[in-house]
Amino acid sequence: MTHSKEWERDCLRWRGAILTGKYGHWCDDYDGLPVDETSIEWPCACAPEIVAAVDNKPEGSSPSGEQVRAVTGEPLQSPAGAPIAGRLLK
Repeated sequence: MTHSKEWERDCLRWRGAILTGKYGHWCDDYDGLPVDETSIEWPCACAPEIVAAVDNKPEGSSPSGEQVRAVTGEPLQSPAGAPIAGRLLK
């Protein structure tokens, strides 16, 4: 997986290493801290939405009106078409 420079910089700054888990994202619950399933903060409150988006499973609409952008800069929405809270590493 290719990570953005922004993701690498934030992981190194806050974690001391680049997080490489499947569900990496900047978590709004932790003030934008990089979080994935290998970090102690997992599962965070946005984990169900992140997992559903990554695994492409149907889910209900997002409780957040916030638009998510993947690290690649592409908009990310749930399979139901609702925006997902947080920013997902894709």
